[in-house]
Amino acid sequence: TTRRSLDEPVEPPANHRKPSTMINDALRVSIAELASGRFKTAEAFNSRFTDLCQERMRAESALARR
Repeated sequence: TTRRSLDEPVEPPANHRKPSTMINDALRVSIAELASGRFKTAEAFNSRFTDLCQERMRAESALARR
């Protein structure tokens, strides 16, 4: 194996979408909904955010199986 410097970026495979991007998408949607007054409790917000993440993970794995 070759050693690489810690400063050297590691490129993911071309078809790989970073999980952080998926989570950021879900967070962006749930925060927009929060700003619109949709949630009355932190639990409701958290539940929606979790659902959005799971939805995106399912969609992503469906795409990966094609």
